[in-house]
Amino acid sequence: MKTKQALKTIVGAFALINLSACGAKIKQDPQVDVTPLSVNQNLEYSAQTAINSLKDDSNNGDSPSQSSKVITEAKASCGELAILQACDKGYKGADYNSCRIPLTGTTLSGTVDIDYSSPTCSLNTGDSLQHNYDLKFTSLNGQVYITSKVQKNYLDKDVGGGAVITNISQAGGGPDTAQIDILGRNVSYKTVVGRELVNYSVQTEDPAIIEGGVDAPDRKILSGRIKVSHNRIKATAEYTITDLQYSSSCCYPISGQMDLQLTGSINKSGTINITSCGEAELYQDGSQEPVKLTFNSCN
Repeated sequence: MKTKQALKTIVGAFALINLSACGAKIKQDPQVDVTPLSVNQNLEYSAQTAINSLKDDSNNGDSPSQSSKVITEAKASCGELAILQACDKGYKGADYNSCRIPLTGTTLSGTVDIDYSSPTCSLNTGDSLQHNYDLKFTSLNGQVYITSKVQKNYLDKDVGGGAVITNISQAGGGPDTAQIDILGRNVSYKTVVGRELVNYSVQTEDPAIIEGGVDAPDRKILSGRIKVSHNRIKATAEYTITDLQYSSSCCYPISGQMDLQLTGSINKSGTINITSCGEAELYQDGSQEPVKLTFNSCN
């Protein structure tokens, strides 16, 4: 199986999770750990990881596109999602021990912890929650690790701490508005034989501002700046978000824009235009010919 297809198969199996120029050369730095993926492939998954990091992870990645049957089966196999647990003095959590994710051959192990600023676990105006997690998804094709535990990025900086979601305002003549600060999220994709294909560390440089509620099907991410450290190729991708619009039929935005700045072992810039569910075009370094990007299936 080709490396790109193998990675798409690995990542595409994980429904509960949530680009530069062709032929671009990596500097001949002996410290750069070159992956079997091309630069374009690496950045395609990087952009996808940036978008997925802005989902309401407090619900374990449950997306509006998933049917009630899927959600019911998930609960039956893995127990209640963390967000649906009873509030215990401002805390909700869940433990998973190789439970099966519905409609896949994938199992889930790990923990999810949600700490609310309110002892009643409310999320009214001014309230916030901090979400931490340490999760491993395993299929016949490999593993995905997603953790908020502190790890070093390629710049030897500590990255971790999960995400903080703050309710800025609630409807009263206008839409709900929330803010997401990603303190630190680490993601690794490995093949079944343990070969690591990508390793990312994700943080927000500027918080994401979300209109319509964090988990609303038709929410819009108005703005935000996300930094993704590519720890294998030793480069940093920074995405500046403008108006990422969601709908009830897709776990990815269906329109909007992300400006890209890539620095480190590779230096590139460009703009990603979301064209439809799971589809985008990258215009790089002033080129009029876009690179087609395809994000993994929601299902």
